[in-house]
Order: sequence, then structure tokens, then C-alpha cells
Amino acid sequence: MLPPHSHKSKYTEPTQSGEVDEHHREIWQDALNPQPPKRPLVYYVENHNGSIGYAEAAIDFKILTVELLPRLDPQQLGNWMCPVLYLARQTVELCLKALFERVTDKDPVADKRLLGKHDLSALWLTSREWLSQHDYPILTDARLGSANYLVESLHAVDPTGDLFRFAQSKQLRFNKKKSCDRVGVSFDEFPSAFTQTVDLLQHWESVLFREDLCKEQGWEKDPSFNRDAYPKLGHALG
Repeated sequence: MLPPHSHKSKYTEPTQSGEVDEHHREIWQDALNPQPPKRPLVYYVENHNGSIGYAEAAIDFKILTVELLPRLDPQQLGNWMCPVLYLARQTVELCLKALFERVTDKDPVADKRLLGKHDLSALWLTSREWLSQHDYPILTDARLGSANYLVESLHAVDPTGDLFRFAQSKQLRFNKKKSCDRVGVSFDEFPSAFTQTVDLLQHWESVLFREDLCKEQGWEKDPSFNRDAYPKLGHALG
């Protein structure tokens, strides 16, 4: 028996690319139809604009994660650890992939296969070393210590990205699969480390993006982005 508020499934096999079905529409269809059909609970509308990427998705995840970070306070009631850490890890992974994707755009030798994996450590170390070796002063960024620390911690506890997503990981520890209800955070440090890490990754991704944009537009100087506007070692973080 289905619950009284549910609907019988009308699931059909996915159609070929470009075809319209109950769950896939083009933006102009409803405008041309004086009586558009009722939309399903979840649907996909093709608007023929440019698609978002890792960087844009990371902004959305960051907004929600920052709002929920106070729930990790040990004084809070309820078990928020798994969902909030899932969002935090996903945000960091999206930021890392956004940065590494920019690296691959500039360096054909970079291993693009990393974009299809969940290896935070490899994404971070590869991107950081590439930036440093190509004279981008990321090593002078005052947030670098927090980024190193957070990525190391997330990767050590959840190296395959399945612990917070599926409650149990394929990774073994103490002769059993890891379980997300065993995970804790240092609440006095985690929110700040998360924010600093994401801000650092977004800044250096933007440096590479705006550099290419300047070349594309023929600008000698970027009119709306300052690549040197980041906290530097030796200066207090705001």
C-alpha cells in the first residue's frame, strides 16, 4: 500500500538525448501550450543557456553548509554530523575540482582522470604544486595551513567519499567498515578551517579563470578582479 499522499510511479526508461518526456522539457514548451500539463515532483527543464560547472555548484553548497555548521556544536540536540559533514566534504571536493579543472585547461599533461575520482588529497596536492611551480604565489596565502589541515583530515577519514554519503564506507578500520556515527569534529576549529579552505580554493580558481578571461577579452588589466586580494602570511586573518 502506498501512503495516502503518494502517487503511483510513472517511471519510464530514460529516453535518448534531446527527447522530451514527462520529466524532461524545453523551456519554451509551456509558453507555447495554453494548458501545460502538471509538472511532476522533480523535473528537468532545458533552457539552452550555458551549464554550470564545479565552481558554481560549490557556491550553492557552501551557502547551505555555512548555515548548518553551527549544528555541529556538541551542545546541539540531534545527530547532524553525517549530513553536515557530507555537505562540507562535497563543497571542498567541488572547489578542488573547479581549481584542478582550470589547471587541466592550462596544462595538457595534467591527469584529467582525477576529475572522475573523489581523492581530495591528490586533487589538492596536484593543484597546489602546479600553482607553486608556475609562479602563482599560493604558498604565501595565510589560509594555506587551514586548507592543508582540513583536506588532510577529510581525506584521512573519508578517502573514497562514501562514508558520509552512504553511512558506511567501503574502507575498513578495526576490522570492520567505517561507520559515519563514529565521526567527530573539533568544533572550535572546524567552521573556521572550512571557510578559509573554501575561500582559498575559490580565490585561486578565480585567478586562473580571470587570467584566461583577460586574454580572451584583450584586457591588459582585469577591471573587476584583484588577484592579489588575499590574506598573506605575516598578516592577521580577518
